[in-house]
Amino acid sequence: LDNWREQRMSEKIRQIALSNRETLIYKNGSQPPMAIAIEENFEHLSPAWNVAMSDVNEVNDQFLEETCLMHWNGPFKPWNKDNKKDYYVELWLQYGRQVDRRERQHDRLRRSVLEVENMAV
Repeated sequence: LDNWREQRMSEKIRQIALSNRETLIYKNGSQPPMAIAIEENFEHLSPAWNVAMSDVNEVNDQFLEETCLMHWNGPFKPWNKDNKKDYYVELWLQYGRQVDRRERQHDRLRRSVLEVENMAV
């Protein structure tokens, strides 16, 4: 993060995105401005940090042990209710429920803090 700040990457990315409004530099998504700004100034990570779930044939304990990030790429997203394919929905739900529970806990904490702040006013 220090390096990111020193190189003013957020501002560079913002400028690239704004420039794209005037002159088409890239298409499709939010990743191109970051890639343009970063150029070759990055460290390569193990493929375990971005496992394309569309390429996964079997999920077992070893897979879960070795995988850092599961990327549900392509059209099949387990969180889409109209998903026609059983695309590791149960696996997604294990983690999705954890995230949802944490968000609810944070929401309760935020409401409590706001109540205390309002009482102090």
